[in-house]
Amino acid sequence: MKNLADAKYLYENRDKVVVIDATNNFMIASEGREKYEKRHIEGAFHIDLKNDMCRPVTEHGGRDPLPEDMNSFREKLEEYGISTNTEVVVYDEDIVPASRFWWMCKYIGPINVKILDGGIKSWTQSGYELTDKIPPLPEKGKIEMKLNSDIIADIKDIRRAIDDDEVIIIDSRSNPRYTGREEAIDVKAGHIPGAKNSFYEKVLMDDGKYKSLNEIKTVFEGTENYGEVIVHCGSGVSGPVNIIALDEIGIKSKLYVGSWSDYITYEDSIIATGEN
Repeated sequence: MKNLADAKYLYENRDKVVVIDATNNFMIASEGREKYEKRHIEGAFHIDLKNDMCRPVTEHGGRDPLPEDMNSFREKLEEYGISTNTEVVVYDEDIVPASRFWWMCKYIGPINVKILDGGIKSWTQSGYELTDKIPPLPEKGKIEMKLNSDIIADIKDIRRAIDDDEVIIIDSRSNPRYTGREEAIDVKAGHIPGAKNSFYEKVLMDDGKYKSLNEIKTVFEGTENYGEVIVHCGSGVSGPVNIIALDEIGIKSKLYVGSWSDYITYEDSIIATGEN
């Protein structure tokens, strides 16, 4: 798959690519960096979800809004030696923060970025070692940033899409959160009217690797019939897992970055519950 790299590929090309460790903990912000410092793939640099891939939370924008100025993200990548044509492989303990990093690279890109399929577990299970040695910073890279408006959506796009039969909204959260039966994170439960639920874990196997292309096509059967596809989740971090899967089967989509945690901050937003 074009967006994925397996452990063997990374091992054989580790001197030719920039490796990014996106290990993060949604609940304990410092834990990702602490884990990185204890064990990571040799030569990998750490990227922090809250500090590098988000800005502070405000009234609107969701729990994990994009940086106020995407130049800060660009500069972080350049600090790690990444240029426009550099090949990058990103991993974490599962795939969620890594997929957000992948999407952000595409948003400021084009950057040649791949996900380590199966995450750090696939690396160790393949017999490759980890280290606690922090690599020195390389020569700075140079990225020609050009924001790609074709892959991002906001609340205006969502409101337009609700009444547009040519647009499908894919909710990547778990079904209990989608239906409103459970909500342990956000202050309101339910889903955007008309959104279709496809929990991001449906495109993954038990070991955290992506399913085959045919299996992914089955997950998203019928999605190809829509003129526009908008994906969201709780805060714009797990949704890119589905965006990557859709891209693999030739379906382009947009990420509603603010996602459910942004949608519910607007008092006039209509909330649906149940399966429809």
